[in-house]
Amino acid sequence: MTTTATETAEPLRRQLADHLRDTGALVSDMWHSAFAEVPREEFVPQFTYRKADGSQSSCQAGDDGYLEAVYQDASLITQTDAQGTATSSSSQPSLMARMLEVLQVTSGMSVLEVGAGTGYNAALLAHALGDAAVVSVDIDPELVAGARQALEAAGYRPAVVCGNGAHGHPERAPYDRLIATFGVPRLPGAWLDQVRPGGVMVVNVGLGLARLHAGEDGGAAGRFLDYSAFMPIRSETGSVAATAGDVLQETSGGGDRHETWWPHGLEARPVVALRSLTMPGVREVTLHLDDGDEYVFLDRASGSWARARRRGDGQAVVVESGPRRLWGELVAVVDLWTSHGRPELTSYELAVTPDGRHTLTVAGSEGEDWLLP
Repeated sequence: MTTTATETAEPLRRQLADHLRDTGALVSDMWHSAFAEVPREEFVPQFTYRKADGSQSSCQAGDDGYLEAVYQDASLITQTDAQGTATSSSSQPSLMARMLEVLQVTSGMSVLEVGAGTGYNAALLAHALGDAAVVSVDIDPELVAGARQALEAAGYRPAVVCGNGAHGHPERAPYDRLIATFGVPRLPGAWLDQVRPGGVMVVNVGLGLARLHAGEDGGAAGRFLDYSAFMPIRSETGSVAATAGDVLQETSGGGDRHETWWPHGLEARPVVALRSLTMPGVREVTLHLDDGDEYVFLDRASGSWARARRRGDGQAVVVESGPRRLWGELVAVVDLWTSHGRPELTSYELAVTPDGRHTLTVAGSEGEDWLLP
C-alpha cells in the first residue's frame, strides 16, 4: 500500500468508527479504537457489494472509489462458489461491532473465532486483546492463507488454523469467549466442550443472533439478540450450494393437491426465523407472479417439498410431495407462535443441554419449552 493510500484511508477508518459509535453499534473505546486503526483494505483487495439501488458492483484495489467502498457500512463479498453463491465475505461492520460489543471481552481473555474469512475480524480481536489471545479457524485453505497474509501485512499475528469450524480448536481450549462468523442450525457439541463455564458464545443459530452463557453442567443458555443471516457452515470446501433455480426444478413435479386457509403470519419475520430453527435444512423460494406470490419449500434430505399459492379469498392452494408434510409443519409453527402471543424473536430464549438438545422458551412465559428437532 502506498503512503498516499494509507493517508487517504486513515480518515475513512475514523469516519466509519465514528459512524458506528453514533449509531450505537459501538459503545466502548476499545472497539472504537480497533475499527479506527485496523486497515480493512488489507483484507479486501477485491470484492463485490450491493449498491443502494440493489444492483451488484465489483471493486478492487486501485479502482476509483475503492477505499470509499471499503469503508462503507456494508458486507463485502470476497468469494463465491461455481454457481455464484457467496461463500465468504467481510461482514457488515455494524453487525461485527455489535457482536464484538456483546462478546464483552476484557484483557487476559482468550477468544476462539470460528470462520476466519478475510481475517479482518481476527485483526479487530487481536488489536483489542493481543495476538496470543486469539485463535481463528476456517475450513478453506485458500481463505486461511489469505487471512494469514493480510493479517501479517496489517501487523497482526493471531493463530489462524485450517480446520472444520464445527470442531473448534481443542488444542488451545478452554476459551473464555467464542464468536462464530457463519450460521449453524444447531450448536456443535465441540463448542460447548471448549468454552469454559461462565464463558460467552455469540453465534448465528438459524436466522437469529444469540448470546449464550456456558453453564457449569456443560450446556449453554441465553437469549436471541436480533435477526441475522450469516453464510451457512461448510463441512467441506468446493461444495456448491443449491440455487433458487435448483429448488424450483426439484419441486416442479406433481404432488398431492389440497385447499386450506392461509395461516395468518406465515410471512412474518419472527415466523421465518422460527421456521429456520424448527425446520433446519428446509429451503424456501418465493416467486412473485402476476397473479400473486407462490411459496416453495424443499427438504432435500428427505425429498419432501411443498408449493403454496395464496388466493384472494384468504385460502391457499397447496401441492406437496414426499414423506414429510412440510405444509403442516409450517402451519404448526405459525400456530405455536400465535399461541405465544406473536412475540418478536428477541423474546425467545435458547437452551442447549450437554447432549445437544435445543429448546426454545418465551422469556417470562409459563408455557412449555419448545423442543427443537
